[in-house]
Amino acid sequence: MSTAPTYSMRLQAALAELRAAGLACRSPAFHLGRALRLPIRPPHYLGLTGAILHYASMVVPVTGLALWLLVWRHDDIRPLSLLSPVLQVGALPTLCLALFTWLVARWKRLSRWQELGNPSPVAEMSS
Repeated sequence: MSTAPTYSMRLQAALAELRAAGLACRSPAFHLGRALRLPIRPPHYLGLTGAILHYASMVVPVTGLALWLLVWRHDDIRPLSLLSPVLQVGALPTLCLALFTWLVARWKRLSRWQELGNPSPVAEMSS
């Protein structure tokens, strides 16, 4: 009788697989989510769309703050009108980081999130 793997089982398997592949999860968003006890996956296990959203959550606020402090602080501009330029400037680094993370996960042949933590058929037969 097999039970479905829990989030913590999958997370431990993912972190072990990353270490075995010579990778580390150093994403600030991942560590913040874990500190808040949110069930967040390491970026290598998010897929391309999830990685884009993951990195956008870090890049876009930093880009907006930097542009505000360096360029727009002394201008008489409504903050809502700055949303489009911030998204446009933050899009390229976000896409590059997400694509790189996704390609590394494919290159290192990391498992899919759904496959992690499942007992192998050999282990079930021996017990």
